[in-house]
Amino acid sequence: DNSFFQYDYGNADLDTRQSFALTMNYDLPFGKRLHGPEALVLKGWSVNSIYYARKGIPITVESTVNNSGLPITDRPNQSGNPQGSFHRTIQEWFDVTKFSLPAPNLLGNAHRNSVVGPGSQALGFSVFKEFPIYSESTRLQFRCEAFNLLNTPTFAQPNNSISYNSSGVGVNNGSAGEISSTDPHSSPRQIQLALKLIF
Repeated sequence: DNSFFQYDYGNADLDTRQSFALTMNYDLPFGKRLHGPEALVLKGWSVNSIYYARKGIPITVESTVNNSGLPITDRPNQSGNPQGSFHRTIQEWFDVTKFSLPAPNLLGNAHRNSVVGPGSQALGFSVFKEFPIYSESTRLQFRCEAFNLLNTPTFAQPNNSISYNSSGVGVNNGSAGEISSTDPHSSPRQIQLALKLIF
């Protein structure tokens, strides 16, 4: 039935509208004229970093009430943009009052994936130095690497199940629209030291 195709019209599950990545490599200039032990310690350091940021992926807002009578998870009616001028917090990521209970035996008009979840960002940074061993072609490289240097959290998707008040308007009942955890695939800040033999 074409009406069901229309009912499921919406953003793709992995629709990330905006992403940004920046990399930087820099040879530190100090110590170039030093010799002896001072040069060994201070000369020849380099740094590199990579920063990325992206918008979140969308989610579908669902209804806790099966009003259509069909063997599907109902969606509510949606009026306006639930994230337009709404001040988002992890306690309420989208405006639940933009959703309401459809009339009995009717499907809600909310499109699939009409709400965008939280984005993510992270900064990786490393500093390294090479020490010549025996010859210029054989070098020992020391590296200190930090992943997610600023320990920026990546939040999981908000609760997408809408409950209603006695007037049929969506309510924040303590969980609707709330983000209660971080993304299980994200990593906190990690720092590692390494030695690499180049020959």
